[in-house]
Amino acid sequence: MSNHLISTTYKRDLRTPMRKSVMALLADKASDDGSGIYASKQTMADELCCSRKAILDTIKAFVDEGLLIEIGSRRVPNGFTVEYGIDVDALEALPLVKCHA
Repeated sequence: MSNHLISTTYKRDLRTPMRKSVMALLADKASDDGSGIYASKQTMADELCCSRKAILDTIKAFVDEGLLIEIGSRRVPNGFTVEYGIDVDALEALPLVKCHA
């Protein structure tokens, strides 16, 4: 868990509550350098009370925007899961929310 990345996430404008929630959850699962994220999409959906598709769409957008990097894959009991890393510089480059500007 990276308290630094969680705090950074809450201070940045990620445009929607869903995007902010997903990034905060990813930050919670990351190391301080942004690496080591390998939670299942269904687990993330369950934790955020949303659909698996919402998680997949949000993660795809983050990858497309360069906020999230696909590192590789890890074997899990049901097959594999993708390991991600947060691009900390890209996250910190996002505009601050109004109260932190």
